[in-house]
Amino acid sequence: MSSRCYEVHNTVHLDTCVFNETGPTFIYNSSLFPQKVLNNLHNCIIKASTFMFVPYVRPSKEYISGKWDLSVLDGPEIQLMRLLVEYINASVELMRSPYGSEWGVQLKNGTWTGLRGELFHRGADLVFCDITSSVEDHINFDDTKSHMTTAFTWAVPCAKTFPRWSSITRVFTASTWVSAVLTLIVSAVVLKFLASTRKGPENLAYKYLMYCLLLLYSMALGGGAPSHPQRSVVRLLFMCWLIFSFAINTIFQTLMISYIVDPGLQNQIETEEELVNSDLNYAVNTYLEKYLNEDMMRKLSPRYDCKEEVGCRMLGANKTNLAAIGGRIIMAYQADNLTGELGKLCMLKEDVLVLHIVMLTSKGHPLLEIINKVVTRVTETGLLEHWIKDIGSERPRETNLVTLHNNLTYLPMSVTHLQAAFIFLCFGLNVSIFVFTGEFIYNFIRNKYKRN
Repeated sequence: MSSRCYEVHNTVHLDTCVFNETGPTFIYNSSLFPQKVLNNLHNCIIKASTFMFVPYVRPSKEYISGKWDLSVLDGPEIQLMRLLVEYINASVELMRSPYGSEWGVQLKNGTWTGLRGELFHRGADLVFCDITSSVEDHINFDDTKSHMTTAFTWAVPCAKTFPRWSSITRVFTASTWVSAVLTLIVSAVVLKFLASTRKGPENLAYKYLMYCLLLLYSMALGGGAPSHPQRSVVRLLFMCWLIFSFAINTIFQTLMISYIVDPGLQNQIETEEELVNSDLNYAVNTYLEKYLNEDMMRKLSPRYDCKEEVGCRMLGANKTNLAAIGGRIIMAYQADNLTGELGKLCMLKEDVLVLHIVMLTSKGHPLLEIINKVVTRVTETGLLEHWIKDIGSERPRETNLVTLHNNLTYLPMSVTHLQAAFIFLCFGLNVSIFVFTGEFIYNFIRNKYKRN
C-alpha cells in the first residue's frame, strides 16, 4: 500500500449544483471540505527534519554515529514524533538540518535556511526542534498547537560563599559587637558601683570590678553565677542582665547554626533589578531581542549579541563579569558543560519571558489538523511534562547550575561545617596556654625575688 501513497485512483463526487428560479443550489448540501486525509496512512512516508539539540532531541542509548532516525534518538519532541507516527500509521523519513544554520533565517532573496528551508527546498512535511512560536513564522508557515513552554531567565556568575570560619563573627555587624562589649563593660561598672556604695549586707565578690566583668560575661555565654546578689537594687540589675543575655544568646545560637549549615553567598545578584544596576555585561541571543521591550534593551548595556543560544551561555560561562539569558530546561541539562573552570552559574528566580514551542509545516499542509489533534491529547494527558521530568532525573544531583531559591535540605554535620567552632576553640586554648604560661613565669620571677 505504501507504494501507492501518492497515486490518484479516482475522482470523488461530492455534490451537484443545479440552477433554478431562486438561483444555484446544491442537491445534497454536503461539505465541500471534508477530511481528505484519514488517520490511517497505511505506512506512507512523511518527511520530517530536525537536528541534535539536547535535551529536546538527543542521542538515545542505542545511538549509532552516522545513523539518523527515530530509533537512535530520544527526547520529548522525538517521543512526541513517535506517538504521531504510530497514531497515523505512517513511516517517517527523518532528515537532518545542515550544521551552522539549524533553525534557519530568511535571506535577502526571500529564501530560507535551516529547518525552515527544509520546508521550502527539500519538501519536508514537518520540522521540529525547540521552535518558539512567533508572528513571523505564523505568516510564512503553519504552526501547530503549542506542545511545550520554555521559560527564559538570566544566568549570572555565582558569588563566592562566605568562609565557614566567619560563621561566628557574621552573626552580628561590627557596630553590634562593639555595642555589646561596651554594654558589658558599663554594666560591670554599674554593678560594682551599686554593690560598693549601698549600705547593707552584700557579697564581697561583687565589690571587685574584674569579678563583675567575668560574671556578666559568663551569663552572656549562658553560664551560671557562682554567687547571687543580696540587695534588691543589685538583684534588679542582675535580672535585667539575665534577660538581656538570654535574648542575645538565643539569637546568636540560631543565626550561628544557620550560617554553619549554609554560609551563604557574598553579594549575590538575585533579582532583575539588581542585575540591571550591577556592573555586569550582558549576552543576549539576537533571536530573543524581538521579545524584549525597548526599555529593557536600553538598560542592557554593554551588550554582546549572540547568534545562537548555546553561544550566549558559553560566553557567560567563561566570563566572570557577564550575564547570559537562556532557557531554564536547556541550562539545567547542559550546566556541567557550560561552566567550565569558573565554578557555578546561578539562575534568577524571575523569568524574563515564557515562549511556546511548536512544530512547523508548510502553508495548508493536510496533516496539520491530525498533528494538532495528537498534540492536544499528549499535552492534556501530561505526557510531555512527564518526559521533561525524566530528563531532569537523569542528571546528577550535584550540578554546576544553582537556582536562587530557599530549599530545606538536611545535611549531616561534619568537621567542615564546624570549622568556625573548632577555630575559636583552638584560639581559646592557645590564649589559655599563653595566659597560664605568663602567670607561671610571673609567679616564678616574683618568688625568686622574694627569696633574695
